[in-house]
Amino acid sequence: MLPGLAIMATSVATDPVEVVYESAVALVAQGAKRSVFGGAEFDYRAGQYLLVPIDLPVTGLVIEASPEVPFLAMGLAIQPAIVAALLLEGEFGELLPVQYPQATINTADEDLLDAFARLLRLLDHPEEVPIMRPMIERGFFGAC
Repeated sequence: MLPGLAIMATSVATDPVEVVYESAVALVAQGAKRSVFGGAEFDYRAGQYLLVPIDLPVTGLVIEASPEVPFLAMGLAIQPAIVAALLLEGEFGELLPVQYPQATINTADEDLLDAFARLLRLLDHPEEVPIMRPMIERGFFGAC
């Protein structure tokens, strides 16, 4: 098990659920999800990611899922120390849109997909987690 890693799967669309997203990066591998925050709806689909650098109240629901093509996604809670360091370095300045700086949705590039793949491989090598996780986690922001 990797603390802060969530793997989500469902074969049915879901009803809206009110939650608080913690600082995280979430990648949709299959299907689609809708998040509502700040009065606006945001849909993200396979190959897209949601980046939430601060805790954020959200209404979320899976909008595309079936037994043949289930919704699959994974997310990683971002450690506050890394978020703070990146904020101090100005890393979020170019990353987040001015109109809604609390979150962003973009298409994942190969670097981000590779970072998620390396994270999943850590599940087979728990002894490497203390060293590799911070580097991989920091890499998410370079790839986003």
